[in-house]
Amino acid sequence: MILFVTFTASVLIAAAAAAADHPHKHLKTLADDCRFALADRKFDLCPLFTGQRLAQWSVHYTQQTPPSVTTTLYQFSLAGPLKRNASLPDDEQCAEGTWVCMKTINRRPQRSQEPPRVTQLIPVVAQFEDASLASAAGREDFGIYAQFGYVRGDQSAPLWLSMSGGYYVDKPQRLLFNLMCAPDNQEPTYGWSWNGTHTFDWKTRHACANVRATPSPYPPTPPDDPAPVIDAPPADELITPPPVSPRMTARAVTTILFCTIAALFGVAYVTLHPPEFVRSFRIRRLRTRVSADKLLRWADEDLALMEVGEEDEMVNAHVDNEQIPLKPSPKLGFANYGSAKRSGL
Repeated sequence: MILFVTFTASVLIAAAAAAADHPHKHLKTLADDCRFALADRKFDLCPLFTGQRLAQWSVHYTQQTPPSVTTTLYQFSLAGPLKRNASLPDDEQCAEGTWVCMKTINRRPQRSQEPPRVTQLIPVVAQFEDASLASAAGREDFGIYAQFGYVRGDQSAPLWLSMSGGYYVDKPQRLLFNLMCAPDNQEPTYGWSWNGTHTFDWKTRHACANVRATPSPYPPTPPDDPAPVIDAPPADELITPPPVSPRMTARAVTTILFCTIAALFGVAYVTLHPPEFVRSFRIRRLRTRVSADKLLRWADEDLALMEVGEEDEMVNAHVDNEQIPLKPSPKLGFANYGSAKRSGL
C-alpha cells in the first residue's frame, strides 16, 4: 500500500510539473479571445483574425502524381462553420458544421475534357450537426487552445494555436497554427500533416510576445480542461521539420530525480518494514517442504547413477524393497531398522 501511494504521488507530481512547463489557455473564439496571456507573455493576435481573415479563405499546394496532378485545398472559416456551396453536390463538400475542410482534387492533364475528381474530404475542425458524427467514438470535442511550442535551436518558443473537433475514418483530426516571431507579416503556409494533425507555419510580428510586468487580468485556465496532445511526424515524412526541443528543462530533470528517489525510498521501506500480507507470504514459503516420497525417489535416481566399488559398498545396500522413512508414520507404527530392535518398556 505504501509503495502504491508513493508511486501514485510521484506520477501526479510529474504530471503537474509537465503541465507547468507547457501552460495552455482555452479560447472561445479566435476573434473574441485574440488577446491573451501565457505564463509571463502577452499576445495580441487581433490583427490576424479580423476582417478578411475571419471570412472564408484557403491555402493549397500541388503535387505531381503521374499520370495525374493532385491538388490539396484547405478551406478555412475561423469565425464559424464554412458556408455551403449551392453549386456543388453534398458529396464534394465537407459535412455540415465544418470549420476547416481539407479537399483533395485529382485531374489528368492528358484528358483535358475530363472534369477534376474529388478523391478525399477531411473535416479537420468541426462542430458536427450530424448526430452520428458528433457522437463518434474517439472524436475530440471542438476546442481552441493556445500554448507554447517546442524550442528549436536558438529561436524562441513558437506559439501554437490548435483547433480540434474533426473526425475522419475512425481518427480524430485537428489543426495547428505554428506562429513564429518575424519582423514582417507573411501568409500561412502548409507545414506537414501526420496522424490527424494538419500544421501550418505562420511567420508574423504579432507572434512576438511582450513580457508582462503586471499581474495578468485574465483568469487562469481550468485544470480540468487540458489541451489536446499534438503528435509530431517522423523526420522522413516531413515537408517542413517540426519544432523539437534540444534539451530537457531543469524542472523536468528535477522532477524525474525526485520521483526516482521517492520510488527507491518506498521500495526500501517495504523491504525493511514489510506489511502483514508480505510477512504471511514469507512464512508460507518457509513452511513449504519437499515430500518424503520425492526425496526417496531422488535418492534412488542418484544411487543408480553412482558407481559403487566393493570397498565402498554399504551393508544391506542391496536389500530388496527396504526404504528407511525420513519421518515416522503414526499409521504404520514403528519398523525395525539396523541391528537394534525396539522392545517393550
